[in-house]
Order: sequence, then structure tokens, then C-alpha cells
Amino acid sequence: MEFLIVDVETANFMQSSICQIGLIVYDGNSVIDERSYLVNPETSFDAFNVQLHGIDEEKVKNEPTFLELSDTLIGMFSDRTIISHSFFDRRAFTDASDRYDFELPYNDWIDSVKLSRYAFPEFVNHKLGTVSKNLGFRFRHHDALEDSKAVVHLLERAKARTELSISDLIEASKPSPLERSAKQRAYKKSLSAEGNSSGPLAGEVVVFTGELSISRKEAVSMAAELGCTVTAGVTKKTTIVVVGTQNEALLAGHDKSSKHRKAEELMRKQIDANEQPLKIVSERDFASLLDNPN
Repeated sequence: MEFLIVDVETANFMQSSICQIGLIVYDGNSVIDERSYLVNPETSFDAFNVQLHGIDEEKVKNEPTFLELSDTLIGMFSDRTIISHSFFDRRAFTDASDRYDFELPYNDWIDSVKLSRYAFPEFVNHKLGTVSKNLGFRFRHHDALEDSKAVVHLLERAKARTELSISDLIEASKPSPLERSAKQRAYKKSLSAEGNSSGPLAGEVVVFTGELSISRKEAVSMAAELGCTVTAGVTKKTTIVVVGTQNEALLAGHDKSSKHRKAEELMRKQIDANEQPLKIVSERDFASLLDNPN
């Protein structure tokens, strides 16, 4: 089995704004091929991102776009298991592919953070910089190819620690059904909060769906502080459903999330029964409500 280790850098907060790609073909024992591409993202650069990786408009103005690299990327991705450190890179490739209307092939996508947690549970966290420091690997962080090399080093050390092949390590790091169930319960709990009873929005019952521009934890905390009770699912008590960006890969062929569809169904029933219907709003509209609750 061959693995493709990938890493990207982006021009701004939009994950589709890929400005550098690092790729390493790895057979589980040694590196077969490694490549680095600067990419013209055809969008603006944010100062924070430039400071992070040192890439700006000038450096990429004569470089190929993501679309112009599509044939190369499709060839590299085909018939290989993809590995990246966290799923940021997967989302970046997905968003960039959607932007340019083509699809990258892959059989499976593995998060090496999970492999690191399994092999090195004693580490305080499993960020690539922290892991590499603990493993004594020096590299230039936030260079896409250098980050990919750091992942290869992690995989090699994980193999040595566990005495497993990469394929077996991937299987061993998968959570058991009980662990998955516990994580799902913990996740649902993190989506809920009792509202501040003296807040200006006390009485509102809010459900979030989709990806927000801030973390879900932050959104829940902000809403609860102003009085909203936040729940994980849509019920008859729900008064507001906040819809963020939808990940098509999670929609199972639908154009809206299950929470969004359930909210619309409930709204129709409430209107038919002459009841006050719940509201379905965008994140921007909800943010405006939080800014001006009165």
C-alpha cells in the first residue's frame, strides 16, 4: 500500500485559498517521491497568514493555480491512502476542488493526530510542532513540504514505538464502539448550555447546524451568556436554528442538514397550527441579534 502525505498553506482564512502544497509518496517504510508546489490562489493574502508561512502575492503571481495543477494532483491522489496532520488539509482540498469544480480521488483519508495519540499518549498535545519537538525532529514549520516530512518522521517513530506497520497502526488507533459512543455523548453535551436567565435573550432555545466562522464552543458560550438555551437537536421547544456553512460530504445527497430539514418541517406544522413558528437564520443574522439583543 502506498500513502500520500499532504500538507497545505493558505493565503487567508478561507480554506480554499491554497497557496502551497507539500506531497510525499510513502510506502510505509521509505519515501518514494516528494514534491512542493507554490500555488496562485487567485485571491487576497491575509497579513497573519503571510507572517506565518512567508508566502505572499509576489511569490505566487507566476505560479500555477489549483486548477492548473489538477491533473498532477489527481494523478498523485489516485489509488493512495491520504494522510494529513488534522483534517484542515482535507477540508482545504475539498473546498478548493469545489471552487474549481473538479473532484480529487482518494480511497481513504487518515488523520495522523489520531496515530500520534495512540502511539504517544504521554504527549501534552499532538500539534505537529509539539509532537516533532518531543520526537527531536527539527523542521521549518508552516512550510508545506517540511510539515509533510515531519508527519513521515512521526509515522516512522510511531511504527518503532508500537512495533506495528502503518496499516496496522491505523486500525489499532480507531476507537472502539464504546469509545465512539462516549465521544458522541460528550460532543452532544458540548453543543448544549443553559441560558443566563437574566440575559436579554432569555427564553430563546437555539440550535446550531453547519460550520461556523468561530468554534461551536465559542458560539454556544456567547449565546448562553445572553440568555439563549442551546441544545444539540431540534425539538418543539426550539425557537431559533442558526445555519452555518454546510459540508456537502456530510449531507448524504441532501442540500440541507438533517437539523435544517427537521426545522423546516416543524416550522410548517407550526404555521398550519397557527402557532408562533421557529426562525431559521444565517450565522450573520444571528451574530447581529447577539450584538443588538434589545
